Formats: sequence, structure tokens, C-alpha cells
Amino acid sequence: MKKILSFFAIMAISSQLAFAHGSGHGGQPISNEMAIIEAGNNVAAVVKQQIDIEGSKLDASWENISASDKAINRKGEGYYIVSLNNKAQDKTLYVLISDQGEFYDANFSGTFEGLEQ
Repeated sequence: MKKILSFFAIMAISSQLAFAHGSGHGGQPISNEMAIIEAGNNVAAVVKQQIDIEGSKLDASWENISASDKAINRKGEGYYIVSLNNKAQDKTLYVLISDQGEFYDANFSGTFEGLEQ
């Protein structure tokens, strides 16, 4: 648990993403359904802010992923990894968020350094 929390603390400090999380979950973990919604919202913010993911910027097609193409890939203690399958690009983006819905990282491999597997 300490390893995961220290990973999240480092990610929160070093994150390129600077936007407020306004859902106000009041300290309660979000549901699987809400995790999927929050991941989609975070990806939309990444697109709008033109933040690099693995050396490239995501285009607008990432904002239009259908609900059926979003899923919980993995849920761990304090986090979710949500997959977003972009059929237009034949790519899957994996989004790491806290169990409160806060964005930590995203990549195309689904593997995040520091998480216990």
C-alpha cells in the first residue's frame, strides 16, 4: 500500500495535467461506472490541453470514444486503469486514475511503473 501511495504522490506532483477535478466525491471511492466516465473526461482534457502521451498528442477522435469501447482494465487498491479503444485509430489508451477519479497517467501499454501487479 505504501508503494502505491508514494507512486500516486509522485505522479500528482509531477503530472503535466493541471486541471481541477470538480466532481466532489467527498473522499468516497467512485464506482466502476464513474471511473469510466472520469477517465473519458480526463482524456478529453488531455486532448484540449494538447498534452503529449508517449511523445504525441491525442487528436479529437479520442474525445468521441463510445461507452461500449471503454472498460475497467484493472482495479487495484486506490486506483483504476480504464481502457479506451479508439476504433478509428485501431489503438487502445489506458488511463490510470485514483479511486477518487483523479488523473495520474496514460499510455498505450497499460503498464504503469510503480504499481503492484
